[in-house]
Amino acid sequence: MSRLTVRSMDAQTLASIGSGCLVLFSAPFILAGVLMVMGALTLVLGGRPVDGALLGAFGTVFGGVGVAVLVLGRGHARRIAERAELQAAHPEEPWRWRSDWASGRIQDEARGQTRVIWAFAGFWNLVAIPGGAMAVYGAMTSGDLLPLLGLVFPAVGLLLLWAALRASIRHRKYGTTELTLDAVPVPVGGTLDAAVRLPPGLTGLELETRLTCLSRVTTGSGKNRSTREEVRWEDRGRIALSGRGGDEVRIRFPIPADAPGWDQEATPAVIWRLHLSADVPGVDYHASFEVPVVRTTARAPETGEEARTDDEDLEPNGWSAESEVDPTAYRRPADSPITVETTRRGTEIYFPPGRNRGALLVLSVITVVWVGMVGLMFTLGAGSFIVGLFGAVGLFLLLGLGRMRYRWTRVLADRSALVLQRGPLGGRLEMRAGDVEEISVEGGIRTGSTAYYDIYAKTADGGLHPLGSGVADRREAEWLAAAILSALRG
Repeated sequence: MSRLTVRSMDAQTLASIGSGCLVLFSAPFILAGVLMVMGALTLVLGGRPVDGALLGAFGTVFGGVGVAVLVLGRGHARRIAERAELQAAHPEEPWRWRSDWASGRIQDEARGQTRVIWAFAGFWNLVAIPGGAMAVYGAMTSGDLLPLLGLVFPAVGLLLLWAALRASIRHRKYGTTELTLDAVPVPVGGTLDAAVRLPPGLTGLELETRLTCLSRVTTGSGKNRSTREEVRWEDRGRIALSGRGGDEVRIRFPIPADAPGWDQEATPAVIWRLHLSADVPGVDYHASFEVPVVRTTARAPETGEEARTDDEDLEPNGWSAESEVDPTAYRRPADSPITVETTRRGTEIYFPPGRNRGALLVLSVITVVWVGMVGLMFTLGAGSFIVGLFGAVGLFLLLGLGRMRYRWTRVLADRSALVLQRGPLGGRLEMRAGDVEEISVEGGIRTGSTAYYDIYAKTADGGLHPLGSGVADRREAEWLAAAILSALRG
């Protein structure tokens, strides 16, 4: 459906269409649930209580899903209709499509995210627990242990419940954080200026701030439909917190003049999000806000600071060190694991192994779970083809984990050469300084909301050589690239 059609459609009509679709979608689930529960009662009365209990559990799941979709979906359809009405009234002013944006007071997304996690965990366990019970029943009645592989799904369900519980504890501890914008909207080419009232308990800590521009890409359709977010641009800052708690802090981020504005109906959609985080013993503090960074017809007001403009390429592959960057004007994070030294030999940069603990932890958990599942499949006598296939994936994960944990990189740059050493088993590469045309920064892997950046050297023969990977701060990656280029140019 085109944007024009959505905006011209009457809100009541939208609500009616949405409600009708929800009824059509949820009715089969509710009907199937009712029939299964009736069949379960028949089995129980016929002297088959175990079969009746399993069928009743599945019936409850199907019926519960149908009712949940109908109840939650009607509220969502109503919100869509209200938004369509605002879009029709203010077609060129997207910041008026949301009441919190229009008022300039935006609450963080913690409550909504917690509800989503609980909903997903609940749905998963409603399906997985009866499935696990059937697996145990099948193994007991047949004497074959292979059906016990079905217990993997309830195990995942327990992890999801733990994640939902932690999200609830975090929200209960910190409550809802509110962001107050100085001006609405935030113009592209201008500056995001805002105030945040932080919850108590963060005294003496360091608050990390991050403004991110994301492309939300949707591919496929139907069951194959998937959505992912790609970082197009980001900037970071750090604020030392003091006082007795409940501090109000000021947030300030210049917006590049060539950045795309917020547009959720574009392909891909563009969204801007502000993240706040602090490492706290027990449960860390996190808050995120979707902010109205939009293109306006009026020229952005002067901010007293030069906004970064055409020196930044906002495609996913980031930034080139050929732009005017002053390495002395940027202060690297004090806790950065990457070391930089200037010696008689030149500029030396060392990327230690296992430096990205978050990504390493995620990959370690995935690898342990996967390899454990392969071992369980082998023990239970699964087919050799299946074990071999899953084992090959497990081997790939182990190799990736070993590379992330033990691979280090040392870069030495001066006016004569660029020398790259990797270990263990990484080898050595040397390039003449005159052959290096460009040092670039490109987007790498992403874990959760954290994007990592890789540094490359482009040579005259068209070669692209990785110098360092997994830099968690874009500005640090830019600084490192500029430092290498400066050493090569002398």
